[in-house]
Amino acid sequence: RPIGAFAPYAVCGLLELQWPTVMACPPCQAQDFGAQLGPCDEEQMRFVTFKLMRPCIGGMAAPPGYKESCAGDDIKSIAKHVGKVVKEKYPLRATVVSVAAVLLGCTLICYATHLHRSYRQRFLQDGL
Repeated sequence: RPIGAFAPYAVCGLLELQWPTVMACPPCQAQDFGAQLGPCDEEQMRFVTFKLMRPCIGGMAAPPGYKESCAGDDIKSIAKHVGKVVKEKYPLRATVVSVAAVLLGCTLICYATHLHRSYRQRFLQDGL
């Protein structure tokens, strides 16, 4: 039903309110950062840095930059990068934790077997 000479949608418009604020941004996560490759130097190495790919605030800091071979796909550059990322003591610690977990598991299985046998003998003696 028209109001006067205007159609109803002309009188009652859509009101949209925007209030830009930094607090609307989500906290930064690892996937918010993208690698940015630097130029190759005379030693065929380049510096890789990380920059934000979408707006975020707080949360995770940008990953540290590192140097890599410009070829990027040869075994030596991959081994150098892995050596920098994985600490030297990590394999030793992983081995120690794995062996300790296996020993603990075996100990618990032996203890459970011992309890099962001792209680089974008690129930068989009592006639239950």
